[in-house]
Amino acid sequence: MRGTLPANFKRELKQSLLERMDFSREIPDEEMYARIDEELLAATNGQFCTVSEKTHLRNELFHAIRKLDVLQELVDDKDVTEIMVNGIDNIFIEKAGRLIRYEEQFESKERLEDVIQQIVATCNRVVNESSPIVDARLE
Repeated sequence: MRGTLPANFKRELKQSLLERMDFSREIPDEEMYARIDEELLAATNGQFCTVSEKTHLRNELFHAIRKLDVLQELVDDKDVTEIMVNGIDNIFIEKAGRLIRYEEQFESKERLEDVIQQIVATCNRVVNESSPIVDARLE
């Protein structure tokens, strides 16, 4: 997280949130946002945190739990024409015809693998150690 919050703050907040969730039932997005807000307010109580930081962290947490984690911001950006992932901290994008290294990274190899499987499942592709490269088109 940028700004005044500790570097591991997002990871700890996400872990706390996941531990308290009841995934035995479908949780609507509105309820997920409400739970993130509650957890975020409790975690930042007594700390200086700008509204912008809280909003950014709220969206990051939602994307990490419900969407494509650090890739979601790129998928939502209409100017990004290609996303290339070569490991947890080697993410490149093509934007306006230029190849750019993306600053964000996945928290772990396991999380990256989860997101990759989520992506390839939507387009009937397979990626594994014997077939480690996949070209998939997102919505």
